[in-house]
Amino acid sequence: MRRPIILEPEQQSDHAEALLKMIFGLSTNFISLPPDDVDDGINDVLKAIGTFARVDRSGVFQFGENGDKAGRTHEWSSNGAGGRLENVSAESLSWLCGRIRSCEVVHISDVWKLPAESARERDEFRRVGLRSIVAVPIVSGYSVMGFIEFESLHEDKVWSENIISLLKIVGEIFAFALSRKRIAEALKQSESKYKALFEHASEAILLVEGGVFVECNPKGLSMFACTREQIIGRSPIDFSPPTQPDGRDSREELMRKGRLALSGTPQFFEWKHRRYGGTLFDAEISFSRVELGKRVFLQAMVRDVTDRKQAEEKLASTLENLRKAMGGTIEAIVHVVETKDPYTAGHQNRVADLARAIGTEMHLPADTVEGIRMAGVIHDIGKISVPAEILSKPGKLSQKEFELIKDHPQTGYEVLKDVEFPWPIARIILQHHERLDGSGYPQGLKGEDMLLEARIIAVADVIEAIASHRPYRPARGIEAALAEIEQNKGVLYDASVVDACVKLFRERAYRLR
Repeated sequence: MRRPIILEPEQQSDHAEALLKMIFGLSTNFISLPPDDVDDGINDVLKAIGTFARVDRSGVFQFGENGDKAGRTHEWSSNGAGGRLENVSAESLSWLCGRIRSCEVVHISDVWKLPAESARERDEFRRVGLRSIVAVPIVSGYSVMGFIEFESLHEDKVWSENIISLLKIVGEIFAFALSRKRIAEALKQSESKYKALFEHASEAILLVEGGVFVECNPKGLSMFACTREQIIGRSPIDFSPPTQPDGRDSREELMRKGRLALSGTPQFFEWKHRRYGGTLFDAEISFSRVELGKRVFLQAMVRDVTDRKQAEEKLASTLENLRKAMGGTIEAIVHVVETKDPYTAGHQNRVADLARAIGTEMHLPADTVEGIRMAGVIHDIGKISVPAEILSKPGKLSQKEFELIKDHPQTGYEVLKDVEFPWPIARIILQHHERLDGSGYPQGLKGEDMLLEARIIAVADVIEAIASHRPYRPARGIEAALAEIEQNKGVLYDASVVDACVKLFRERAYRLR
C-alpha cells in the first residue's frame, strides 16, 4: 500500500518562505517513495503546490524517446477547470518546446503579451482558455525529461524569482524519482534493457556484491571523479567520510541500510559522499535489491544534490534577510504611530508580547506565533489617520470622535493590504476589534469567521487597555482586565484564548512589560 505525500501549505500564506518549508518536506518524503508509488506521489505534490499557489491546474509533461513530443503524464486540477493542453510537440509548439529543451523556464503572466515568434503558442493557449502559465524543465543530468507546468485560467499571474527557483528544485526532485522508476521498470521487462539504461542513465548507478563495488556506470565514474580501476573492488565506505553531519557512523549506517535493502526493503536517504580525490558532496541515494541472472546485487542510485542544497541555503538566507528588513520597517511604523499618540507609547509592543505568549501557551507553530507577534506590534497602525487631539483627549469622546477611532482597523488594513508578508497581517489588523457574537467592528464578524490570530490579538489588546493608564482614565489593573475576559469567555472572546491568557497570569507569573 502506497504512502501518499501530504504537503499542506501554511494557512493563509502565499509566499516563498512557506513554499520553501513545503519543499524541504517534499525532498525528505519523496526520496522514500518506492518506484511503484512515484506517480501517485507526483500527483500529491502537484495538488499541494497547485492549491498553495492558487492556480487552476498543474501537471507534468514527459518527452518521448525521440524527444520531439511531450505528453501529459500527471495532472491535478481545481474544481471546474476547463480546457487543457494535451500534448506539446516541437512541430506545433516549437517556441515552447525549444525553450524547455534549452533548460529555460517559460513564464507567461499574460498570454496576450507573447512575442510574435510564439504565435502558435498564443493561439493554442487561448484555445484552451489559459490566461497565464509557468513551465519548469525536469532535468536529469544533461537530459531534459519533460517539464512541470502550472496554469491559471481566470487571472494573469506573476511568479517571483524566488518562487521559480523553488519550482526548479521540485523539478530536480521529480527527475530523480522518475529516473528510479524507469530503471525499476526496465529491470522488470528484461535484463538487456536494464543494461542499456544502466550505461546511459543520467544518474550514477553502482552494483555492490560481497561488500564491494562490482559495477559502475559512466555517470558514476564522473560523479566520483575516478576510473573503473579506482572504484571496482572498493568498499562503499571508501567513498564516504567516517561520520555523517548528524554524527552517525557512516560504516554502520551503510551496512544497516544495505542489509535492509537486500532483504527486500528499499532504502532512500540523504548522504554526504566523498569523491575519489577527497572532496565531499551532498547526495540522495536509493538502495534496492536487483537480480541479474542468478546473482543478487545491492543497487545504489546516487544523485548529486550539492547545487540544490546550496540554492536552498541561499534562498533561506535571502528570506531571513528579508524578514530582518521587514522587522526594521515595522519598527519605523511603530515609531510613527507612537510619536503621534504618546499615551499609547509601548501599548503595541506590550500587546505583541502578550499575544506571542498566548500563542506559545496554546502550542501554536513557531512561525504562526511570530506572525501574531508581528501583527501585534503594528495592530494600531490605522490610528495614524486619527487626529492627535482625539487620541490624547482626556475626557469622554463624542459619538463622532468615537466613530473616527473605530475606523482605525479598516485604515490599517488599507495601508497594509498590498504589502507581502508571510502571514495575513492586514487581515489580522482588520479583525482585531471583532467579537465572537458579532458585536465588534468594522465587519461584525462572528466566531470562526475571525482568524485565530485576530482572536488572540483581541484578547491581548483588551487586557493591556484595561490594565494600563489611558488618557481618559487611570489604570484599572490586571485583575479587572482578567475579570472582563473571564466574564465574556465564549461570548465576546475565544474560550481557548482566554484560558491560555488567564493561565499565563495566574500560573506562569506573566507580567505586562
